[in-house]
Amino acid sequence: MASGGEHISDIDVLRADGGLGRLVGMSLSSATQLKEFLYRFSQRPDGTVLTAEEDQALSQQGHAVIRPEGPALQSLDRVSQTMWRAVLADTKESVLTVEIDATIIEAASKAALWTYKKVKGFQPQMAFLAEPGLWIADEFRDGNVPAAFAMEPFVASALDRLEATHKQLVLRADSACYVDDVLVLLGKRGVDFAISAKMSESLKKAIAAVTESDWHDMPKAAHRHKTSKKAKGRRLRPVRQTAEDKPTLPEKLYQWTEVCFAPDVGRNHKNRASLYATSPS
Repeated sequence: MASGGEHISDIDVLRADGGLGRLVGMSLSSATQLKEFLYRFSQRPDGTVLTAEEDQALSQQGHAVIRPEGPALQSLDRVSQTMWRAVLADTKESVLTVEIDATIIEAASKAALWTYKKVKGFQPQMAFLAEPGLWIADEFRDGNVPAAFAMEPFVASALDRLEATHKQLVLRADSACYVDDVLVLLGKRGVDFAISAKMSESLKKAIAAVTESDWHDMPKAAHRHKTSKKAKGRRLRPVRQTAEDKPTLPEKLYQWTEVCFAPDVGRNHKNRASLYATSPS
């Protein structure tokens, strides 16, 4: 995912690039060699490689488990951290946006389990820095592991990695992060955030209490590419357009409004909660 590839066979495209081979000073591995190398990362805690049977036994449909990482994966993670820290050292950004998201990777492997999208595969948890475009943390997960499962330790780990940068951090995530432990963690660390709220009866009532005159127009492009500091605690909705309106509007507009709502968690987070949605009001 970090390199933009989707399948091991993508290495064949890179192997065919003679200029790239000269730049790296070596011949790239074949797809078969690369596959054999990657399989060696499936290890026991002592570093010995798991058998296919042992590996499959770690995947249990109906039982969410996060596999422990062996020495090889831990070493690869340290190499990755060294690389992105070197790149990050040159960034002039004073604020870094941490994006948290789980991604389903469909696979035909025997160990692949059913995901909530009714395809077999894996669902790694990922942390991305939006401004420099860097992957900073990842966690391998089987396809049946819900995105919200053990979310707080992963978010905490991602934030810990960025403490040494002394940058101001903000966080953006979908509703998988809309859990008590994560919201409390962000509140304690003083990290502003925009997290999609799961619709609940209390939130629905708060939205219904907003008057029509309180909605304000906002271009869709502005919502997608730039989050204003003034956008906290707002709900978005698409503006309904008639056939006559469309020729005069170059792009679909959204509307925003302030919603007075505190998430139903152990602490009051309404000063930091950013509630985004795109469903019609």
